[in-house]
Amino acid sequence: MFICLSSGSRPQYRDDVFRALALPVGAAIQFRYDKRYLTQATCTAVETNDAAGQEALIVYVDQAAQDMPPGFVPCRYAKIKSVAEHGTTVSIELVVDDYAYADNLASFTQWLGQNLPNDLPKPHDGKIEGKYFLKAPHPPASPVRTRQLKDWEQIVVQLAGRSDFKDESCFFTVRDIAVKGKPIASSDGMFTLDGGTTYEMRIYHYHPERFAKHLQLQMSVADGCGISMLTNPTIRIDSEYDQKFVRFKTDRTPTQCNGFLTMSWVKEDGELHWLFDVPLTVKGAFWRSIFFAIALALFLAGPQIFTAWNNASLTTQHAIYATVISAVCGLLAGLFAVFGLKKSW
Repeated sequence: MFICLSSGSRPQYRDDVFRALALPVGAAIQFRYDKRYLTQATCTAVETNDAAGQEALIVYVDQAAQDMPPGFVPCRYAKIKSVAEHGTTVSIELVVDDYAYADNLASFTQWLGQNLPNDLPKPHDGKIEGKYFLKAPHPPASPVRTRQLKDWEQIVVQLAGRSDFKDESCFFTVRDIAVKGKPIASSDGMFTLDGGTTYEMRIYHYHPERFAKHLQLQMSVADGCGISMLTNPTIRIDSEYDQKFVRFKTDRTPTQCNGFLTMSWVKEDGELHWLFDVPLTVKGAFWRSIFFAIALALFLAGPQIFTAWNNASLTTQHAIYATVISAVCGLLAGLFAVFGLKKSW
């Protein structure tokens, strides 16, 4: 099993922990590491492409006290989708799975120390040094795998008291994306939706002791991705804990549409603070669209064909010509009407 550590030494690292807890099961998140923070085992796995498809555990490491052993809080299990090398750095794409809750953090920290004694971050000369992308010889007995909100809340409790999260007044998680109450699954981080269908996203927010002020969660979709919001895309966080619902509808499109559902904070400054994107694909109804195009062609060409065959002044050959031309023009008009015309200039 691979261990992906993320600290609060940079805002991006801290936000990775927040996002890992917020994303729905099956969504993707990307971590990045300088190669000097990889163990020899992980370097070998990256070079041989053995890391892809393997299980990983996302763990927050508290390094607030540089002269003290750091604290570790497991957050989420994930599967490594891909690893890309960029010279002296690597990017790791993870597909998140169950939450990882350890009721005894001291026991989990002890397991890390026993299995990764030489590489685990530790104080040295007044600063924390060590590796942050590691490979453990076997999975830990704890944390437990869970999708229960009560366990997610306990992970939030373990994080909220840390200095890296002292300014965070709200944690949230996207419970699922569902149709008629049935959650849909993703494939390699992509959620595939049917056209002409209404979907519902359940969001649960929580903080153990703070009430968020002037905080809103905003959702948006790009134009042309085949998705329309049915409810207010801006959710006001008006309590310490609550469940919210967002509903959207997919269009019936002749071809597949790809896009993102973007989630952002709107804080007191009024500016958007990007959180993450959920990639979505809306299935295209190609053959259904062809059927409508043919039906429209018959409606358009029918009167002309009827008139041609009932015109006594036309020869049979000319009537056939008129029929073919009317049918072709009607079909083209139907295809243009169904599939749409786009400017090319």
